[in-house]
Amino acid sequence: VAHELGHLILGIPAIVGESYEEMLASDSDEERHVNELASALLIPKDIAKKFLPDLPVVAGTLTKLAKKANVSQLMAAIRVCNLATEIGLKNASVVLFDDDQVRWQWSKTLTMPNETAAGLLSDARKAAPLAFRRERPQGDVIVASTIENPTFGSATLFVQLLPKEL
Repeated sequence: VAHELGHLILGIPAIVGESYEEMLASDSDEERHVNELASALLIPKDIAKKFLPDLPVVAGTLTKLAKKANVSQLMAAIRVCNLATEIGLKNASVVLFDDDQVRWQWSKTLTMPNETAAGLLSDARKAAPLAFRRERPQGDVIVASTIENPTFGSATLFVQLLPKEL
């Protein structure tokens, strides 16, 4: 409903019969604007910041935020991704996997090859319940954690780039 309301508010024609996955996976700038507005309606910035007092953002924090806002963990991850620079992250990305295959990625600017995302999923699973952390030669830090959904055979990977000092 928030997505469709976003279409009305922004004056962007809706696509009749569009599935939830098609809404989120779209690379269309218009659909991404609608999704950003929908996530802001569902999780206002002040509520998100209240639940994100410390960096890095880990799967447990995303789960708590999702419960508080009464949204899916995936939607909570997308909202945090959209707020990345405002909460102190250099960048962030959400990657949805089905049966360990990349279904789609969401980020304003951080993209990665599917093989890199799959490797980060593997590393995050090995580190669970803690987050996987690796310092890069560029001086920043990659932190990745995963939310597993065994009922549907899917996993949500939340990847963030942090300044070295965090």
